[in-house]
Amino acid sequence: MTNQHNPDDIEMVKRPSYEETYQKLLYEYIRRLEKSVEAIDNILAQRQLNPLTKDDLLRAQMLAHGMSGSGATFGFSAVSDAGRKADVFLERLIRAMPDDGTMDDESYPEFEMLMKVLQGTCRNAVSKGGDSPAIPKDQAAARDGHVKDVLNVLIVDDDESLSRMLSLKLAQKGIHVINARDGASALSQCQKGVPDLIILDIMMPGLSGHEVLRRLKQDPTYVDVPVVMLTGRAQQQDVVGALHSGAIDYVVKPFDPDHLVSRVEKILDASRYTVLIADNDPLILQLLESKFRNRGFKVVLAGDGKDAFDIIRVNPPDLIILDVMMPEVDGISLLKRVRSNTATADIPVIMLSGHKDQRDIDRGMEAGAQDYVAKPFMPDDLIARTLRVLKAGVSAEDSDRE
Repeated sequence: MTNQHNPDDIEMVKRPSYEETYQKLLYEYIRRLEKSVEAIDNILAQRQLNPLTKDDLLRAQMLAHGMSGSGATFGFSAVSDAGRKADVFLERLIRAMPDDGTMDDESYPEFEMLMKVLQGTCRNAVSKGGDSPAIPKDQAAARDGHVKDVLNVLIVDDDESLSRMLSLKLAQKGIHVINARDGASALSQCQKGVPDLIILDIMMPGLSGHEVLRRLKQDPTYVDVPVVMLTGRAQQQDVVGALHSGAIDYVVKPFDPDHLVSRVEKILDASRYTVLIADNDPLILQLLESKFRNRGFKVVLAGDGKDAFDIIRVNPPDLIILDVMMPEVDGISLLKRVRSNTATADIPVIMLSGHKDQRDIDRGMEAGAQDYVAKPFMPDDLIARTLRVLKAGVSAEDSDRE
């Protein structure tokens, strides 16, 4: 006797939502700000004992640069602004200083003022807790953030035979499928885990597909989830209504299952791409990893330029996101190495930098970057730019073949 497996019993391979990851990292970032307050105290106290050396100023600049590049990403715009001012001042001061030099007395008052302003904004941010509340420490520690790299598609249709057939077709493509028979079940499944894509029938018992779509798009957790609507009526009002409510595509029944699967694959196209993200800020790395994985990308991380180059040589990614300021090998030097190697010369690169100076942008573009994003940035903007650069590369390859 064979066991009959009910598709409704299949639960989603659950990955932490971006919102969960963001809250965890926000808590860690606030703890970082607390440590930065102490670090600035130590720097200013050291000046009372001995003149600050170039190495001392470089450490201060790395602290300011980190605050500049990450503050607004976690909801602290004032931290980014104060960090940027200190970063620019210190870079100018360090460039003019010999390796064995020390800070002159004339520069110290401005240095002290900028560092105290940065310290004050960090204290204020810690007291306010950012634009979003930090999660309790025990909850933050309980989430290990491990994600199984698999795509989840939720099929919502009361036609069991159609759902089974689509499930089989998608499973053959390596896609994990979850089935729901009605709108209420669909919303319940979404609460168990955010799917990568939803195939949603308009005509169902209970909640209609239109109502399910409306509820999903009103919830920030699901607003970015692509939805393909199925309709048995090729009426313009159904199509327009679905697209207006946030659906990304629609298919009229009856349809060719292979055609629908092909459209789903194109929407989930990001899963074809491996993106290497190189940044020495572990919180930014974790934040971007969560965002990119939840959008379907395969992600590889590197904490410095040397590790990034080793990864690129062995397993070249489809695109590189590269921070300019990193230890060991900086972003510009790494980009030049990538471009000088015939095996990696054509990999598109997006540069990240806390500097908005046109000269820094020009340096990155002249070295061969396809795009340049100034920190602080919003992860959704970086996703959009990544897709734009990748699609431009595909279009160029198609043109070359013609």
